[in-house]
Amino acid sequence: MAAVSAISPNFDLHIERRKRARIQVHWPVRFVRREPAWSLDTTTRDLSSEGFKFAAKAPFVAGETWMCTLRVPAHDPKDSNRMLQVQCNVRIAWVHPEADGTNVVGCHIEHYHFLNSLSIGTVATYRANEL
Repeated sequence: MAAVSAISPNFDLHIERRKRARIQVHWPVRFVRREPAWSLDTTTRDLSSEGFKFAAKAPFVAGETWMCTLRVPAHDPKDSNRMLQVQCNVRIAWVHPEADGTNVVGCHIEHYHFLNSLSIGTVATYRANEL
């Protein structure tokens, strides 16, 4: 059942669309595009099992698909700085422009796999709905 909360004094209602719990994590993420060659480094604002939110001063359009790589702390007792790389295919779910020109962007993870930290090989591949 969706949570409903009032967001303005004239009783406009906002219906919560999220299906999954979100946690506020600030992990590095790199978006890449091959044609034309382009990349963007940013940081997640929050994350769920189905997607994440970030902010960037770059144009994103709802419905676009992108490839990105999340860097996730490995919590390796032998190397506290080790990060796991998770390559994701994402669909831009929504874009909210802010007054300063920044776009807050919501992504839906459609597919992901872990990259081996020692090479570019794939360790495991999953569709987001398989978990």
